[in-house]
Amino acid sequence: MGNPNQFDWGGENLVVKSITFADTPGGTQTALSSGEVSVLDGVTAGTATASKAVVLGASKEIDTITTATITNITTTTLTPTTIAGSVNFSGAPTFATTSTFTGVATFNANPTFGAGKTLDLDSQTGTLTTNAITATKYAGVITTESLTTASGASQALAITLTGVAAGDLAFVQAAGGTNTRKTYLYEAVTSTNTLTVTVYNSHASALNGTLIFNYWILKA
Repeated sequence: MGNPNQFDWGGENLVVKSITFADTPGGTQTALSSGEVSVLDGVTAGTATASKAVVLGASKEIDTITTATITNITTTTLTPTTIAGSVNFSGAPTFATTSTFTGVATFNANPTFGAGKTLDLDSQTGTLTTNAITATKYAGVITTESLTTASGASQALAITLTGVAAGDLAFVQAAGGTNTRKTYLYEAVTSTNTLTVTVYNSHASALNGTLIFNYWILKA
C-alpha cells in the first residue's frame, strides 16, 4: 500500500472547486480557491504580469511594473522613470537614470548623480505685463517689459507662484535683455505665494530696455 497521505490519479487531471489546508487535523483551515490559484499560473519570475502574482527573479529583481504606491523604500541606487507625489529620502540616493519627480522630494542626505547626469529643473519662460506675471514653475526665465528705471531708483517685479512661502530660498541670475545699462542689482524676496524681484539701477543713466533673468526657488 502506498503512503496514505498521498493520492495517485494515474496521470489524470483532478478538477476541484477549492482546496482547504490545515496544519493539523481539526486545526485552523485556510481555503484556496481556483481564482487564487490562477494568479500563480503562467507567472514568469522577474517579470510583472497583469492580474498575476509578483515573483522576484534570480537576482531579486522585478521588471515591467507600470505603477506602484510605496510608503517606504530602502535602496542605494534609484533607477525609476517617474515618481509621483511626495517622497522623502532618509539616506543619500544615487540616481543612475533620468528620474522625474511630480511632487515634493525631500532629501535628508546629499543625493549623488551618475556620470554625465545633472539636475534638470522643470522650468518655464514668461514675459512680465505691468511688471507682474503669474508663474506655475519653481524655476524659469523671465523677460521684463522695456524699463526706464532712473539712476538710483528701483523697480519691483512681482511673480505670483502658488506654494511659495516667506523664508523660501530664491536665486536670481541676470541673463541678458536689450537694456545697455549694465550696472544694476537684483534682490529676491519670498512671501506667501509671491516672489518679488526688485531691480536697483546703480548706473549713472536710466535703464533703457528689457531685462532677462533666471529664477529658482527652493523650499526652506
